[in-house]
Amino acid sequence: MIKEAIEYIVKNFEPTIIKEKGKVFCDKELIEVDAKRKIPKLNLSTLTSLIDYIKANKDRLDYNNLILVIENHNGVSLRTAVDEDNERENIVSCIARTKVFNFDRFLDKEKFIIGLQSQFCDSEERNNLLKILATVQEEAGVINEDNGITQSVKTKKGIVLGENTTIPNPIKLAPYRTFAEINQPTSQFVFRISNTYDGLEMALFEADGGVWEIESMQRIKMYLTEHLKEEIEKGLTILA
Repeated sequence: MIKEAIEYIVKNFEPTIIKEKGKVFCDKELIEVDAKRKIPKLNLSTLTSLIDYIKANKDRLDYNNLILVIENHNGVSLRTAVDEDNERENIVSCIARTKVFNFDRFLDKEKFIIGLQSQFCDSEERNNLLKILATVQEEAGVINEDNGITQSVKTKKGIVLGENTTIPNPIKLAPYRTFAEINQPTSQFVFRISNTYDGLEMALFEADGGVWEIESMQRIKMYLTEHLKEEIEKGLTILA
């Protein structure tokens, strides 16, 4: 009885292959046995570690079968070319760890100055803006003129003497927005200052239409190309 039951199960559960009008159909789901194991994806955060991985080639990868794709201003992935099953494997994901300034949002003076000092590259225009902000007091933060291009803010010099300080717009700054290994792109920002019931508030609004993202991707490509010359000669492809 046991033998007959087993024979019945095998007979009735074997997959049936049907060919119809040039197409092949099966009445049961088939699972590939001993399928090729994929390489576990690595998660990195610096271009240096990505370059080190590619150069060391501990996984014995074929450079001619690899593509470095610069996804955006803070992301790069290492992928394989399409295999015989029309599949592409993502081997490495490299995402920059950056703390981006709160653009398009008004902040109180202290938070704004701290962000300007800690999240922007040192530059003449950034330092000039910091000097201007250092003279702006809450009691003197009265906007005298605002034509949409420049603002004149009344500031006090000493106790009695007052003077008008002109804040330029737009202003060129280089915030930390991409991998630390490359020079941060400079872009234009519109600076605004407002005197509210809670005190002075300040904001930076992006004004370059996202050009900085394209520039960042090109700089990443240049950096990787410079440090992976031998691997490129062996077939490695870099796309941006």
